[in-house]
Amino acid sequence: MFSSRTNHGALGRSAFTLVELLVVITIIGILIGMLVPAVNSAREAGRSVQCKSNLNNLGKACLAHEEAQQIFPTGGWGTMWVGDPDRGFGEQQPGGWLYNILPHTDMNNLHDQQFLVNGQSISGKTPPGQQPNNTSKQQAMQQMVGTPWPIVLCPTRHRTALSAFAGGATVANNCGGVSAPSSGQVARTDYAVNGGSAALDQYGTGPAVGADASSAGGTQAQTAYFGSRTTGNGAFTQCTGVCFERSTIRKDDIKDGLSCTLLAGEKYLAPGCYGMGAPGSGCDSQSLYVGMSSDVVRTTSQTPMQDRAGAAYLVQDVLGNSNVVAFGSAHPNAANFVLCDGHTVAINYSVDPGTFTALGTRAGGDTVDFSKL
Repeated sequence: MFSSRTNHGALGRSAFTLVELLVVITIIGILIGMLVPAVNSAREAGRSVQCKSNLNNLGKACLAHEEAQQIFPTGGWGTMWVGDPDRGFGEQQPGGWLYNILPHTDMNNLHDQQFLVNGQSISGKTPPGQQPNNTSKQQAMQQMVGTPWPIVLCPTRHRTALSAFAGGATVANNCGGVSAPSSGQVARTDYAVNGGSAALDQYGTGPAVGADASSAGGTQAQTAYFGSRTTGNGAFTQCTGVCFERSTIRKDDIKDGLSCTLLAGEKYLAPGCYGMGAPGSGCDSQSLYVGMSSDVVRTTSQTPMQDRAGAAYLVQDVLGNSNVVAFGSAHPNAANFVLCDGHTVAINYSVDPGTFTALGTRAGGDTVDFSKL
């Protein structure tokens, strides 16, 4: 009996009461509540590091382009044109900065627009001594604008690499007016090049539709287009940055110093524009391979902004969530940038406006105080 009572008491003491169980559950809940933010913060830190790595690689490609061509990548012609492998790397190239640096990455075949379609090899690049095949070029260009490039997407946004094309005859323009316009899903980018310190209100479309030199009247239309602008470094005098319409900026043109001038960075995008739906106000409207466009060029006329949407956002920014001028990102405290010397830097959303504006000029004579970033 004595032994039985002792064992019974031991068994009784080993059981949990309801109160003890609730206490344990509460403690576990508190620990999880403390752990989740720490895990999310660690994940975000990793995503920000990846974002900086993307920009670092893009910066290296731009510098390699400058070494090979003696100019930073040009901004191309306008929103109605995409990159053309037959047109070199200067003012005659309708494609923008991202298209032009493809040969200095592992995407050279994309630059030359070499694809296998329905078992047949097509290319947008014309072999030496031959006339352009506009039908083949258009097929290749349509393949190109729908080809994602993972390095130009920030992992924090969890953004789709493709979204609906906003309309227009972008690819047909390059191909002498061949009738079928591009359509369907096109590739997007989260990064934009530095167009300067002034809000650019002249994101042009380039030459008129069908103005390719190989089309009827195309040469005349292009001559009129080139004659209507001041060429070279003087094109668009308000473009004080590194890359803009038909730009041909060299390292020597960056008088403020390569380490004090922005090359490219994350662009602002409203969260409603992350998905694959049709582009709306402030969303991307063209592919990442397009010429001068707010999709691929931004300015330092406004400080970088965190992606936001809704009424609370509209109170803070008079442009609302349709801002197509500013840099910005989905990161919680700062947006990432790469400077013209290839170094990356995170710039706070609370950055001094004058300091950020100065970073957008290549020859403004400004002194940049990096302690205010």
